[in-house]
Amino acid sequence: MSDQVPQNEYCPGYGDLTKLNTCRLILDMVGEATLREIAKNHLDLMETSGAIYEANGDYAHGIFSSGWCQCLDSASRKLCNTDDNIMALNSGKWICHGCCWNEASLESIKTRAPVDIECKGGIRLYAVPIIADGKAIGSMNMGYGDPPSDPEKLLEISKRYRVDFDKLSRLANEYISRSPQIIGAAKSQLITSAKLIGQIIELRLLGKSLEKTTHDLGERVKELNCLYALSKLIGKKNITLDEILQGTVDIIPRSWQYPEFTCARIIFKHREYKTANFKKTTWKQSQDIIVHGESLGKIEVFYLEEHAENFEVPFLKEEWDLIDVIAKHLGRDIERKQSENELKNINEQL
Repeated sequence: MSDQVPQNEYCPGYGDLTKLNTCRLILDMVGEATLREIAKNHLDLMETSGAIYEANGDYAHGIFSSGWCQCLDSASRKLCNTDDNIMALNSGKWICHGCCWNEASLESIKTRAPVDIECKGGIRLYAVPIIADGKAIGSMNMGYGDPPSDPEKLLEISKRYRVDFDKLSRLANEYISRSPQIIGAAKSQLITSAKLIGQIIELRLLGKSLEKTTHDLGERVKELNCLYALSKLIGKKNITLDEILQGTVDIIPRSWQYPEFTCARIIFKHREYKTANFKKTTWKQSQDIIVHGESLGKIEVFYLEEHAENFEVPFLKEEWDLIDVIAKHLGRDIERKQSENELKNINEQL
C-alpha cells in the first residue's frame, strides 16, 4: 500500500507533523498508509478532525476533514507567531493541538480510558488509548458534534482564534449534522480502531521477539559448535601446540555474530597465529591466556567493519563470555601439554 497522501486529502499549510515524530513506534509498526485507512473508518462518518498520537505526544497521523476544523487549526497555528513547528507545538498557543493532545489524548493515556470533552473550538473531542502488550502506547481521537450556532458562542470563538465572525458562521452552517446513532457508531469504530492498532503492534513486536529468539538460538548453536570443534581439535592424537593455537584461531570467526567480517589472532610467547584475513581495527576484544597463574599470551578478535546500528558496542556479552571460555580452555590445555612434555623428558632420562 502506498504511503503517499491522496491528492484530495487536505494538507495544512504548516506541513506534515508526522515528520517530527521521534518515537515512531506506532508510525513505523503500523505504517502511514494503514493508519490513514484505519482513521478513515470513523472520520468518514463524522467529517471533522482526528489524530493518532504516540505515547510522547508525537503525531503518527492527523487529518482535518471539515472546513470548521481546518479553519480553526490553521488560525490557532498562526497564533504561535513562528515558522518552527516544534516551537509552535511547545508554545502553548496552538489551541487545537493543546485541546487534542493535552486535554483529550494525553488524559486517555494517563487514565487508560476514553475521554470525552468540549474543545475550545466549540465541538467535542473523544479520545481513546491505544493499548499494546498491556501498556498505553498512544491515543487516537476525533472531533464530533455540530459547531455552535449561538452568536455569543461564535463571537467568543472568533475572538479566541482571531477569525472573522461571518466566516465562522458560514462554516458552522455548512457542517451537516450527524444523528446520535451515527455519533455513537463513530465512537464505537474509534474504540475498535484503537484496539486494531494495538493488536497490529503486538503482532509486530511478537514477530520481532521471535526473530530475536531465533537469532539468539542460532548464536548459541554457533557457540556450542565452537566449543565442540575446540574439544575435537585438542583431542587429536599427537597434535602440537602450534597446531592447536592455529586451529583455534581458524575456528573462532565462524562462531561470532558476523563471521564474514571477523578475524582473529593469538599471540603466545612472542609467536603469532592469525586468520588469513587478519587486520587490526578499532573494533577489538581481547582475553589473556593464563598458564599456571601467569599471562603468557592473549586471544584477539577484530571486526573488520561496522555491521550494525548499535555498533558502539559491537561485541555481544555472549561473545565476551565465549572468548573467556576459549582462553581458559587453551590455558588448561597448554598446562596439560607442558606436564606431558615434562613427564616424557623424565621417562627418557630414566
